[in-house]
Amino acid sequence: PHTYWVRNLSTAREETSGQPDFRMTDIEGLWPSYKLYAMDGIAYLQASPEQGVVREAGKSPWKLAACSPVWRERGRGIHRGRAWRWIPILEAFDAAGRKRGAIASLMVGNASWPNAIWANVSVADPAHALAPEILPTIVATAKAMVRGVFLLDGGAEFFSYRRGEPIVLGANVANVGRSQHNTTVEVMVRDARGAVVHRTRRFLALPGGGSAETSWTWLPENLAPQGYTVTTSLYEAGALLDRIEHRIEPLRTEPARPDEFVRVQGSMFTLGGKPWFFRGINYWPNWIAGYPNLNQ
Repeated sequence: PHTYWVRNLSTAREETSGQPDFRMTDIEGLWPSYKLYAMDGIAYLQASPEQGVVREAGKSPWKLAACSPVWRERGRGIHRGRAWRWIPILEAFDAAGRKRGAIASLMVGNASWPNAIWANVSVADPAHALAPEILPTIVATAKAMVRGVFLLDGGAEFFSYRRGEPIVLGANVANVGRSQHNTTVEVMVRDARGAVVHRTRRFLALPGGGSAETSWTWLPENLAPQGYTVTTSLYEAGALLDRIEHRIEPLRTEPARPDEFVRVQGSMFTLGGKPWFFRGINYWPNWIAGYPNLNQ
């Protein structure tokens, strides 16, 4: 053993550097608190269709208090310059079936730190996370985070096209885990009847901490006026890992019909004779809210 004697202790002002900064960095979906909001009138929870963590499609009743992150971009569309993606996993709805937010979600990519991933389970009381309606989702989310393979973006390059215009499709896949994964990307285009009009698969080998991007051009003979649904799926050994879905529409040349305009009836906005609820302000999309800067 050793014995140390210390004496004549004193303090002095540090003159060579500035004061330490103990502020927590912005963490999308978690901090600061203005990046979250309280969800009102929750009636049930249901898995989001644009993810591969939870595949059960049933509704689970839920009346407890919860919050949701302000909605961020979900990887819809390619070649957008995004280095990250927000993934709603378990969404909350009111009794009328209106979406209130996401009680469980993931953030993947370079949102706050390079190649990072974190989850948000925004229950008001930590004990509520043990409820049977949400605990299986938390376990499945933890397993998906350990695996670490997700789509960063996927689908079409644009959301509207002229007839005869080539359509670029593809996906960007990230592996934030430590092990290599051999994956398959599938992009499928369905018409308004649900019939598949285009399908392409690409194999992607992803080393730990790596990523891969693939794209190709689809030349449809014609574009139906009802538009199409583009579904990008990520598989490994036949098991679904992730999914992104969005619409593409043909650009119209004829004037809009009267029922296609948003109107005011009483205290409600309506579209096509039905109540219409909007997110966002003016030309800003809803996912831009709560950013300290706009370079994301």
